[in-house]
Amino acid sequence: MSEAGCDWSLLFTGSPGVYESSGYKVFSQSLTRGPLAAATRDTSAVRRASVAEWPLLAELYDTHNAHRPLTTVRAPDDWRHRVPAHYDDSVDLRLAEGSGYVALRWHDTSVEVLEAAGHLPELFSWVAAEAAARGVTRADARLTPGEPALPFLFAEFETVADTSGMARPLAVDPSPTLASPSAIHWVADYF
Repeated sequence: MSEAGCDWSLLFTGSPGVYESSGYKVFSQSLTRGPLAAATRDTSAVRRASVAEWPLLAELYDTHNAHRPLTTVRAPDDWRHRVPAHYDDSVDLRLAEGSGYVALRWHDTSVEVLEAAGHLPELFSWVAAEAAARGVTRADARLTPGEPALPFLFAEFETVADTSGMARPLAVDPSPTLASPSAIHWVADYF
């Protein structure tokens, strides 16, 4: 990794003990969770999307994450190959045309927000309405506590630690980046 010019390495795993002997140390990210809000906005512009629409999704992603630490820069090949591998048919991808998108995984009593980009109030209001129709009452979201659209998704929420991330310093200490309140790494970038 040093020969390739990497300053530090990032890893996400459910078994951190396996990697500690290689110099990786666990860091914490925010996971926001709580009961869902009531839908409060018109959601008629929200439609099902496909990762085949990657040029549109990529534009929204790039704009939303331009200054967010830990967000992976996605090349066209990432959108065509890696993102679809993570966002397969089990993921509900929704788009508010020209505004934003959200990637969801539905469960019996909860919904996971795996990724979101763009202007999110309308999308989160759609999630709340769809959840009510499905009898789903709670959400887990990979969103930072300062995300302004959180009240459109959650009636109330708490932030808990997600410790699936590990980092290994090579030339630079990654601690300042990892500790940033806006740092987030999306599920589709686990590779």
